[in-house]
Amino acid sequence: MQSPETLPHNTQINSGLLSSGWTLAISVCVIILLGSFTYSIYPVPVNLAAFLVLIGLFYFWLERADYISFFIQLIIGNFFIFGAKYGGNYNITAALAILLHYVAKGSLSNLGTTPLSKRLLGVLFFWWLIQVLSVVSGNDFTFLLKINSIWSFSLLIYLFYFSSLVILTEQKVLKIIQALTLFFFYLFLVALNQKYRFISYDLPFFPLADESIDFDLDIVRSTSTLNNFEAYAEYCVSFIAILFPSVISGSLIKKNKTLYWLVLIALMTGVLALVLTATRSSMLLLPFIILASIIMLGRRARIHILLKMSVGAVVLFIVNSFLNIVDFSVFIERSNNIDFKHLTIDKMLSGEEMNRGSVFKYAWQQVYEANPIIGRGYFSTPDEYRYTHFPIDNIGDGVADYHNIFFSSYVLWGIIGVLCLFLLFLSILYKGIKIYWKLRKEDSFLVDLILGFTIMFFFFLVNQFKIQFIRDVNYFMIILLLLSLFFNIIRLTKKVYFDRPTI
Repeated sequence: MQSPETLPHNTQINSGLLSSGWTLAISVCVIILLGSFTYSIYPVPVNLAAFLVLIGLFYFWLERADYISFFIQLIIGNFFIFGAKYGGNYNITAALAILLHYVAKGSLSNLGTTPLSKRLLGVLFFWWLIQVLSVVSGNDFTFLLKINSIWSFSLLIYLFYFSSLVILTEQKVLKIIQALTLFFFYLFLVALNQKYRFISYDLPFFPLADESIDFDLDIVRSTSTLNNFEAYAEYCVSFIAILFPSVISGSLIKKNKTLYWLVLIALMTGVLALVLTATRSSMLLLPFIILASIIMLGRRARIHILLKMSVGAVVLFIVNSFLNIVDFSVFIERSNNIDFKHLTIDKMLSGEEMNRGSVFKYAWQQVYEANPIIGRGYFSTPDEYRYTHFPIDNIGDGVADYHNIFFSSYVLWGIIGVLCLFLLFLSILYKGIKIYWKLRKEDSFLVDLILGFTIMFFFFLVNQFKIQFIRDVNYFMIILLLLSLFFNIIRLTKKVYFDRPTI
């Protein structure tokens, strides 16, 4: 096995990493601002102008063959809900920019040509095919709505495939982490403002909490820009899971000290963000994620870093107890109705003690009634989703979500679609586990990232028993893009250590 220090992909990143990329920063700000002008509340000429500029910006990065900046803007754009009905306005404009570039240039330079294995390509194709069949035959929506549904799902699948073509280097990985970490702070500011309303203006790119939501126990739950407190909480705990191993092993600080401190602050901020969402399941997963990271790192976990983080956490807790900046009691208040003394696996599976009882009971009924082969089809808006799963005359408690990926995916796509969905995730997760186990003794930032992603997606799939990522098209795309990033980091690591880029 070749040492990573001798390879060009593992050169040290210069200290100017965070001071670069002003063009990208400006572009990100512009796409976020323009997204709000694609809403139908504005005149059609304004909508068209915003769409054209968005296509032009995505095309600009494709023309420069800067696919990392393209990827960063695509994932950041999906944190906003603009145009969810049509598959997401950022997804639409990004896909059109790719199409336009192919028409104008014939190809995209410096892009991989052998990304996914034939098996995974087959999984994607059959998943898409089942979506077409289920939409056409599994419901009674109008023809135009069915066409829109197929188009929306096709966007998700194609952009995931396109992202898998991006060839990474270690420096490009750091650039992605830098951008997502800085944006993580923006998400936290939005969430903080939703709780305390320092800024009372409700802006599309800096939204307030929806006052029409009937919050449990009148506890305001921050949603940030995702407009979904459970999705935001799950993203926060996922962000922590991905980067925690590289922080406590010390591999990140060896690459860039400034980025290390930014990430460290972001991890602590992520815990506060979880509290703002008042989402019990994600907070409950946090100690298991931390413990799993420490155990899997073994001797590579730095005791002095863990001690410093522990001391920092205790200090912040003491300060918070005096100033009451964040109210941790919300979890106690929301859990008072749970009988922990008599909590059993059976009650958890039925949802009886998790505020899911009536929903899970109804879900089982829908599973039995759904077409076992093709399901009813995936649709991208809450209204269409409710009509597909929760007709008003079938359930009267106002619930419009299964809160469970395993139930909903079966009703949407049938058994074949479910297999495609989980084969995609589990096959990449298996590759991550396999390569980490081979390289677990290496003091490597890339290896630690693979561990972080492996832990993240393992607990992500566990958490999907209580929520689901496919309900909102933008969050659906975020998860697929993170999966493609995981895939590409595995491919990069194999190239670095084994000189075998294809997987």
